[in-house]
Amino acid sequence: MDALAGSVSPDTSGGENHTVKSSEKRITVLKKYPFLPAWLSLAGNFAYAVFHMILSAANDSVWDTVMALYFFVLGAGRLTAVIRRIRTAYRIRAAAFSVAAVTFLTSVITYLTIRGGINPVRNSILVIGQAACAFLLTGVAVVNLIKSYRKNDPDAVMIRNLSMAAATGSILSLERTMLGTFGSPDVPFNRWMEAATGAGAFIILLVMSVNLFIYSFRFERRNHSGKV
Repeated sequence: MDALAGSVSPDTSGGENHTVKSSEKRITVLKKYPFLPAWLSLAGNFAYAVFHMILSAANDSVWDTVMALYFFVLGAGRLTAVIRRIRTAYRIRAAAFSVAAVTFLTSVITYLTIRGGINPVRNSILVIGQAACAFLLTGVAVVNLIKSYRKNDPDAVMIRNLSMAAATGSILSLERTMLGTFGSPDVPFNRWMEAATGAGAFIILLVMSVNLFIYSFRFERRNHSGKV
């Protein structure tokens, strides 16, 4: 009877081994390609830039042109951040210049908003897709923010700031689209609310760019002194 019971007992070792092997495979891929998430975010930045370029061409919109430039600049910063052949201090400084550039572009976006441009009315499906992208970028920024405080290394700091800048731009874009699509496209309150959001974004981006510049100089000083 004991032998019979042993013969019919279910064998779950195969499933457990498969799960362990899958987890080990994912960990191996991330260890082998540590910048894979950064490359995916880079592709997302350029995709967002192309999206706004298409909208700019279709609607003859200066606002969308500036927003496209915003994400192209962030994409260039991302690209520099993942090229390990460049000295770390220079990569940090390039990321700082990228954030500083989008800080300036945010002021241009805010000015265009205050000047009285009518918010665009988009297709509902397009708005849902844009909202999904904005929430995704925001989620990535939160994850990178947590990682940067756990790791506290230059790569994590760069990716954190660039991710937060991308999330900020996507929220500005989404706000304008949603106000135009689901509200009245030309209400003074909407424009001033966008202006307030733009001013808040400008301050946040300015602080991040200054922080990155200071971090790059401190990192270079520690590196030369032999502490890093």
